[in-house]
Amino acid sequence: MHILILPSEFFITKENPTAGIFQFDQARVLVEKGHKVGVLALKPLFTFRDLLVYLKLIIRGKGSPIELLKRVRNAMLPRPFAFQSTRILNINVIRYIGSHRENSYRDAQQQKTLWDKNGLYAFNKYCKENGRPDILYAHNMIFAGMVGEYLSNIANIPLVLQEHSSQHIKGSMLDDLNQLSSHYFNKIKNIFAVSPSLGFQLEKKYKLNDGKIKWLPNVISPEYEEVIPKKMYSSEGVFTFLNVGSLIELKGQEELILAFDAAIKDEANLRLKIVGKGELDGKLRQLILDLGIQDKVELLGYLNRSEIIKLMNNCDVIVSSSHYETFGVVLIEALSLGKPVIATRCGGPECIVDNDNGVLIPSRDIEKMKLALLEMYSGIHRYDGVHIQKSLIGKFGKEAFYSRIEKICKKEISDHNN
Repeated sequence: MHILILPSEFFITKENPTAGIFQFDQARVLVEKGHKVGVLALKPLFTFRDLLVYLKLIIRGKGSPIELLKRVRNAMLPRPFAFQSTRILNINVIRYIGSHRENSYRDAQQQKTLWDKNGLYAFNKYCKENGRPDILYAHNMIFAGMVGEYLSNIANIPLVLQEHSSQHIKGSMLDDLNQLSSHYFNKIKNIFAVSPSLGFQLEKKYKLNDGKIKWLPNVISPEYEEVIPKKMYSSEGVFTFLNVGSLIELKGQEELILAFDAAIKDEANLRLKIVGKGELDGKLRQLILDLGIQDKVELLGYLNRSEIIKLMNNCDVIVSSSHYETFGVVLIEALSLGKPVIATRCGGPECIVDNDNGVLIPSRDIEKMKLALLEMYSGIHRYDGVHIQKSLIGKFGKEAFYSRIEKICKKEISDHNN
């Protein structure tokens, strides 16, 4: 098959090498299985307003004049010249590098129209260079799903949409974007969500038929399947909990730190490490200082994937304290290494965590989190790391994902052509 992927977000950029990482992991599995895979990366990198912000950085000595000139040049490129062809691990990518006015529009229909125009230019360029795809595979309705529907009609190619985003449920979407999303969720035939919970909530919000949105979970990154897990829970030394996620309110690290502070009053050899960056970094560091637990809690900032794998492999338990998750990639990464988890009941984790691999607790409940930390510490020996790893890979590994996506794509291509 020849599969053309349409992300709604950035895709493996120099500025953010982990952007679009879920789509990249899926693409790698498809390429490994012998399929031809391409990507249309259409999201504009910055607005004209961002150019002014970058100019201020230069004035303060923190930016590069050459980089500013490059951005200005790209912003002025006519649309036909604003698409860059590149190749990432045998994946053919057409990247939009031109005019950035799309991000300046507030009207949803204007944004959608401009995404359509860029999508058509990119699609035509892609087909000229790589041939016509058999199927379009869009990720997230806003705006890749809408562009996918537009291209599907023009080129007469089937479309599959996978929804990952919490924007529809937790985001503060304006009415026009809600209405536009509702129109396309009702119009597009083949829609999948990364968790049953997200699918149900989308059906309810947009008044879709029950069962219209099927479940297609994310795949674990292939790197994790290649790691040999270390022995679980050492009986000597400290017992380490690990949290990985952006430092934003939605991820619940403040409640986790407060729960951990309460827990170490009973068990002093517990430790907590938090990986991630975000707007709450300063607030969380101050909280740790105020509680006097800076010798037991570490904020490690941004780490790359290999560094996170190493940390996960050397910790005892991974904790997800989120207020809301559409899925829970960090959880499947941890479980693939045989590590038990603590997670909040917040949507996605419920389709991942069970009694054999971890504990589910209510979201935002500091007392329940404290008890879960202590119970995991005292009861860690009841978990079988080999079983956890085997079960997880069987459900969310690359073979499981490929079996699902191959069946979906073949069916849609066959239905479309008959």
